[in-house]
Amino acid sequence: MPALELHEVTVRYSGCDAPALQIPHLRIAQGETVAITGPSGSGKTTLISILCGLEQPATGTIRWDDVNLNLLPETRKDRWRARHIGLVMQDFHLHPGLGARENVLLPAHFRHWRVPGELKRRADELLERVGIRTGSRPVGKFSRGEMQRVAVARAMLMSPPCWSPTSRRPVSIRGTAKTLPACFWIWRASSPSHCWP
Repeated sequence: MPALELHEVTVRYSGCDAPALQIPHLRIAQGETVAITGPSGSGKTTLISILCGLEQPATGTIRWDDVNLNLLPETRKDRWRARHIGLVMQDFHLHPGLGARENVLLPAHFRHWRVPGELKRRADELLERVGIRTGSRPVGKFSRGEMQRVAVARAMLMSPPCWSPTSRRPVSIRGTAKTLPACFWIWRASSPSHCWP
């Protein structure tokens, strides 16, 4: 995973005098571990949004090695994000009428006309790792904890170098050394872990 660098980043929302986020300079090298904490409303989710290219800062640059997210058009940002980032949103954004496996595979349908068998097997494996065995029951009938685990499996489907659950509850994944706290930014085993609680 590439190094991450922010320079003179400011995020402002209309109607607010103070910036929602202001970072003069931040560099996170591969292999480095950083924890960013703060109360509700301090900008943690905004930070994740700009790091992933979901939001554009008012000023400054966000670079992942040679990729300047500020300069990418939205379609290229979408493709970059699909290859490099897996997100678990606070409200999970699952389709309530689909089952767990179908929700995990949903992003793959945007990249493949016909989802390869390898991805279907990976979806099943990921659901097993997060402890979901629900058959064809639609996720609209799942508990919040079950929905969260489906969303984690979906975020990991395409094996992104980094993924970030931004939910409030801990996530337990079989085969990992620990339970992940809420808002944990993960890079693959060969890469660093970043916590944004």
